[in-house]
Amino acid sequence: MRGEVLRLTREELHVRVWQQPMRTLAQEFGISDVALAKTCRKAKVPVPGRGYWARKAAGKKVRTVSLPPVPDSERDVLRIVEFRPREKPESIAPPVLEQVGFEAQPENRIQVADSLRRPHPLVSATMEALKQSTGSRHDGYLWNWKARHLDVEISKATLQRAMRIMDAVVKAFEARGWEVSLGRGDDRNSYVTILGQPIPFGLREPRRRVNIPPAERRSYGPDYQEQPSGRLALVLREYWGHSVKKSITETDARPLEERLNDFVVAAVALANERAEWERRRAEAEERRRIEERQRDEEQRRREAEAACVRGSRRRRSAGIVAEGSGSTSMRSGPRRRAAGSETGEGSLVSWIQWAEGHAKSLDPVE
Repeated sequence: MRGEVLRLTREELHVRVWQQPMRTLAQEFGISDVALAKTCRKAKVPVPGRGYWARKAAGKKVRTVSLPPVPDSERDVLRIVEFRPREKPESIAPPVLEQVGFEAQPENRIQVADSLRRPHPLVSATMEALKQSTGSRHDGYLWNWKARHLDVEISKATLQRAMRIMDAVVKAFEARGWEVSLGRGDDRNSYVTILGQPIPFGLREPRRRVNIPPAERRSYGPDYQEQPSGRLALVLREYWGHSVKKSITETDARPLEERLNDFVVAAVALANERAEWERRRAEAEERRRIEERQRDEEQRRREAEAACVRGSRRRRSAGIVAEGSGSTSMRSGPRRRAAGSETGEGSLVSWIQWAEGHAKSLDPVE
C-alpha cells in the first residue's frame, strides 16, 4: 500500500476504525495514528474512546457509536475519504522498525491503572520520598534531595497521576527485558538499559507563564511567574547533563496515557542512535591503532635499512684503508688481494653496490 492513495467512503472508514485499534489501522494505512484521528474528525467519523479495546479484550460489554448523518451541503465533500501513505524511510534502523511493529500490536498496548496497586519498588520509593519531601520548592514542584528516587519533576496536584504513569512505564520496560536503575553519587537520573545503552528517562510537568497583576508587580524583575501547568510529559535526557533530548507531551486530544508506546519507541530509537555512535567510534579507534602500528613498522624498517647502509659504508671504508696500507708491502699485497678474491671479496663489493643504490632510492638528499 506504500505510495498508493487509499480511498474509502465514510461508511467503510467507520467500520474499519471499530474493527481494530487506531494505531494498528494507521500502520496498515501507512500513516500516523495522529493523522488518522484528524481525518476521522474531519470526516465526522466517531472513533472508540479510551479503554474501549481493553474492555473488549477483557470480555466486557462495549458500545459502538453509530455513524452520524452529515448535512446535504457537506455530503459530496465527505462522501470519499483519502489517505496518502507516507513513503517508508529507508534510514529507520531495523531495531526501531521491529519495535514499532511490536508496540502496534493491541496486546502490547501499555495500560495505566486507575489506582496505584502493587506499584513497582522504584515507584513506591519515589512516592514515599516525595510525600516525605522537605516541602515544595519555591516554584511549586516536589523534590527530595535526601532520598534517591526516579527522575520526576511534578507538583503535588499531579503526584498521584504521575506515579501511575511512571509505574506503567517502568513495568513495561522490564516486561520487554530492559533493566531500570537509578544513577549513583551526584547523578540524579533514572536509566533504562536498551541495546546495551543506559538511556536517562523521566517524567516532568512543564511550566506555564502566568502574568502578575500590575498592582503586585515589583519595580524590577519579570512581569510574569512560572507555575506548574498541570500537564505531564515523558522525557529522554541527554547522556551528559540533565537537559531534555526528546519529549513526549500530552495534548488536549491525546493524554499522556495514550502515548506510552510512542515513548517506548522513542527510547529504542535513542538507544540505537547511541549504539551506532559507539560502534563508529570503536571502528575509528581500531583504524587509528592499525595505522599507528603500520607507521611504527614502517619506521622500524627504514631505521633497519639505514643501519644496514651505514654498516656497509663503514665496512667499505675499512676495506679501502686496509687496501691502502697493504700496498706498501709489494710482496704481500698481491697475495692478500688474491686471497681476498678467493674468500669472496667480489660478492662483498656487489652487495655494497646494491646497498648504495638502495640507499639512494630511499634518501632524497643523495
